[in-house]
Amino acid sequence: MYFYDYETTFLAKGFKREDQQLLEVGIVRGRKFYQALVDPLKGHPIIPRLRELGQDPKRTLRFWTKLLAAKGLLNTAVRRKDMEAQAKAIDEVRHAFVSPEEAVRKMVQFGEGTWVAHNGNGFDHRITKAHFARYNMTPKIEFKDSLPELRKMKLESHSLGYVYKHLFGGVFRQHHALDDAFALQKVDRKSTRLNSSH
Repeated sequence: MYFYDYETTFLAKGFKREDQQLLEVGIVRGRKFYQALVDPLKGHPIIPRLRELGQDPKRTLRFWTKLLAAKGLLNTAVRRKDMEAQAKAIDEVRHAFVSPEEAVRKMVQFGEGTWVAHNGNGFDHRITKAHFARYNMTPKIEFKDSLPELRKMKLESHSLGYVYKHLFGGVFRQHHALDDAFALQKVDRKSTRLNSSH
């Protein structure tokens, strides 16, 4: 099984999950992984292109700035600036990011089989299938959502962070695709053992 996660843009009102754009991908199996920062706007000015693609520029830029600042690619002060300043700062670092097509193709090269995501049916799987359709890809992948299984645990919340803290008593760096994917793999292994011991 492969565990994967995305960080994405925020949709404008009236657009569907399938329209969501990738900002980061992470997929793991055991200790092996593939991770990439993604630029879904390659060759286009950031704010107008986000609007064209049905994304919410303000919320997207706020999140994108936070993500890149946490990775040490942007000064944290950029987070307090306006939308235009955030776009300018991202513009200066995004040349090194991969295109969505390259990111998705590399994930498939990393491994076909069962891809597991937390709340995958509501989020990641739908975005993945939309990208496969966009790039005429038909990989041999079966999708699995970890949420129904984890809901069997009687907890106040079944967010990945909450379940992880319940099982391991600690925290991980949430909302970074690779960290989330590794955390999900760890949670899945522990919860599978728990369920098989009943």
